[in-house]
Amino acid sequence: MHMKNSYALITGASSGIGLEIAKNLAKRGYNLILTARRTEMLDSLAMEITSENDIHVDIISKDLSKYETPKEIFEFCESKNYQIDLLVNNAGYGIKTSFHETSIDDEEAFIRVLGTSVIMLTKLFIPKMLEHGGGKIMIVSSVASFAPPSAIQPLYGPIKTFMNRFSDGININYKR
Repeated sequence: MHMKNSYALITGASSGIGLEIAKNLAKRGYNLILTARRTEMLDSLAMEITSENDIHVDIISKDLSKYETPKEIFEFCESKNYQIDLLVNNAGYGIKTSFHETSIDDEEAFIRVLGTSVIMLTKLFIPKMLEHGGGKIMIVSSVASFAPPSAIQPLYGPIKTFMNRFSDGININYKR
């Protein structure tokens, strides 16, 4: 069991990999803060996890495609005095239409969710982790980061490659 105010924060926690990470961490005794866009799914998930595990679960429904969201998530954690010892940057999705058919706003939102928000959340939480003696950051990637360019979703692999290099840089600088 982890300390009372010690938490794992998971983005994109309402489904897929994020949901499985949340369930796994709950079984291991982590208190959780779950974030995703769908409030109803987060509420349902929080109830399910707390009924099966002796942990505290809180939720914050936010859209990581919005510039201010990482700061709002950080301020939410600060306002509740939650110590984030594990940050799981997991939120992501694929764009299903051809590149020439998507708007620049759609592409920018995609880059913000899979890239910029990861950098912002990491930047916001690292100083607090250092202040209380450490923490862990997970950046969920994809085999697409190592694959040849794709005819569909031409930004997905490159943004994942960028996140891998970012993760390497954070690890080199903060592993100790």
